Amino acid sequence: MLTPDQIQQMPEYIALTKARKKILVPLSIAIVVAYFALVLTIGFSPQSLGVSFLGGTTSIESPWGWD
Repeated sequence: MLTPDQIQQMPEYIALTKARKKILVPLSIAIVVAYFALVLTIGFSPQSLGVSFLGGTTSIESPWGWD
């Protein structure tokens, strides 16, 4: 059985940790930007969420269940 210290010394673990750190910041920024874009859209232009796309009955707000 490997101890946590032994696992942390493994090259595969080190590579995985570096890859995780590389993607963490860009994804976190993307989520924060998307969240604030939604909040600002609701605050300043709520009518834009009711606009139909593709000419049907599905609007931009539908994925959130605000029908």
